[in-house]
Parts: sequence; C-alpha cells; structure tokens
Amino acid sequence: MEVSQVGLPSEAKPLDSRANGGLVGRLVFSVLILVVVSIGAGTFLFLSPLGQVSIDMRLQSSSGGYSQLFFADAEEAFIEERSEKELIVKGNNFLKFSVNPIRRTLGDQLRWDPLNTPSEMTLSEIFVQAGLSRTTIPFESLKPSAGMSAFVPTEEGGKFTVETNDSQALLQIELQDLYSDHVRNMFVAALLIGLVAAATVLTVKQVSGNAQGRKDQDSLSSTVTGSPDTATAKVPWWVNSLFVVLLAGIALLVFWVFQMQ
Repeated sequence: MEVSQVGLPSEAKPLDSRANGGLVGRLVFSVLILVVVSIGAGTFLFLSPLGQVSIDMRLQSSSGGYSQLFFADAEEAFIEERSEKELIVKGNNFLKFSVNPIRRTLGDQLRWDPLNTPSEMTLSEIFVQAGLSRTTIPFESLKPSAGMSAFVPTEEGGKFTVETNDSQALLQIELQDLYSDHVRNMFVAALLIGLVAAATVLTVKQVSGNAQGRKDQDSLSSTVTGSPDTATAKVPWWVNSLFVVLLAGIALLVFWVFQMQ
C-alpha cells in the first residue's frame, strides 16, 4: 500500500502537465482559427454581392441611350475617369452604378446625366444599396442643373423631360459615410464569424481532451489501485467560458474603436 501511495504523484504529474499543455495548445490554436477564419470570411464577404455598394435607380424612358453618374469630392471637378455608365433601353430600366474606392467612384458630390438623347423619363426609385442595407434617396436631393426640366411628382415617381444631349442633375449625399459604415459592418461580421469558429473549435477540442483525460485516468486506475479522480486531465468549464468571453470582448472592443472613428 505504501508503494502505491508513493507512486501516485509521479503518475499524476504527467497528466497535470499534459492538461496544462493541452489548454495552452487549444488556446493558441483557437486564436489562430479566429485570425484565419476572420480574414477568410472578410475576403469572401467583400468579394461577394454582400460586399458590394452601388447607387441604384428604377426608371422609365421613352428613348434608349446611355446614362452616366459622376463622382467627386468637395470642390473637385467632375471627370470622365471618375464615372460609371449604364445602358438605357426604351421602357423600364434598372440602373446600378458601382461605388468603388479603387476606381475612385466614391464621393459626396455627384452629377447624374440621365440620358445622352432627348427623352421623357420617370424616376420611380433611387437608393444606395450596401450589402443588405438600403438607403433611399429622396427625389428632392436631385437638383436639375442643365438640359432637363424639374421633377414633377406622379403616382409612378418623379417625371421629367431630358431636353438636350447633355442633361445634368446634381446630387449631394453622404456616400463616403455610408461606405465607411458598410466596411465596418463587413469587418465586424467577419470578426464574429471568426469568433464563432474559434469558440466551436475550442469546445470540440475541449470535449476531445476531456475524453482523452478519462482514458488516461482509466489506464492509471488499472495500474494504481485507489487512485483519486483528481488526476483526470480535465480543464474546468469556467476556463472555456472565460476564453469565449475574452474573444467576445476583443470583438466588441474592435467594433467600438471603429465606431469612434
């Protein structure tokens, strides 16, 4: 009996060391999963339709041609390189002008050239589509500048006449703020996806580690009679909970920092 009692601590110590090492390994691996999955999810979101931002219009036209939207910052001239073109056909149309900072089609000052030929047109809807978010732009924000009549409210929308080949309407909206909010939302979504993946991996590995600990305990019990259950290589449940809370706190902290900018 004395030999068994003396040998117990020497058998239990490797299990404790294995439990501590396993915990550190699981934490490091979970953080790695958080980073990798967040980056992957963010890349996927930005490349998918959910990551796209555009200015969309629904309108009717009595003639076909091309419509063009120019983007500029404050006190800058409208140039061809910072514009988007969309084809218009006779009848109903849905126009989607892409908002892209790389192509410099982003700015708070916009100029819309409805059509490059005279026409009778009715604008039924104009909005900024950013992922799943939609921000409606009131017709009053469009200010006819040249070559077109004023908007006349109808049941279908705002009716107007394009009188020349170079009609223009000015539009001022907080497009850059809307785009920044969209990027922040995509970043937070990617971070939350990474958080869920890391917590899931941590839980799975914890369950697996506990199962292995029970096997080791059974093996130890078969060789050392009367060994206590405290030798089980098991990490307390509160350690997992603390780690998940820590990851959630990091995510919320990053979100708060982006909100403050």
